[in-house]
Amino acid sequence: MNKKQLHKIVDKCVAVSLKEGKILPAKVKQCIKLLKQLSREEAIISLKLYQHDLQRALDQSTLTIQSAVKLSALTVQAITDAVAKHYKINQITTILNPSLLGGLRLKIGDIVIDDSVSAKIDQIKERISA
Repeated sequence: MNKKQLHKIVDKCVAVSLKEGKILPAKVKQCIKLLKQLSREEAIISLKLYQHDLQRALDQSTLTIQSAVKLSALTVQAITDAVAKHYKINQITTILNPSLLGGLRLKIGDIVIDDSVSAKIDQIKERISA
């Protein structure tokens, strides 16, 4: 089986393993069972690819909120509501990151919105040194 065919199988497995951004455990088990039936080398490659692509698909609907201080539930909900107007969110993760100094860093999928004090300081440094 060539690489393109393996990718096609894995893509189908990822598609059936998720519904509205959530993992369907029974479908994941079926896909793993299917992929394990390939030759040893193909199984290893396809299982790694499946894991990677499944995690990437999950990340597309996971909102990560980083803040220098602990945020209240009300603040987290307000941020989530604002982001949900533009992106589908199925999971929310909050991270306390004192190195931000203040402000927020939001990540959903490959998109990062960095409105932290440390990012603004870095921008100023770049402008001064340019």
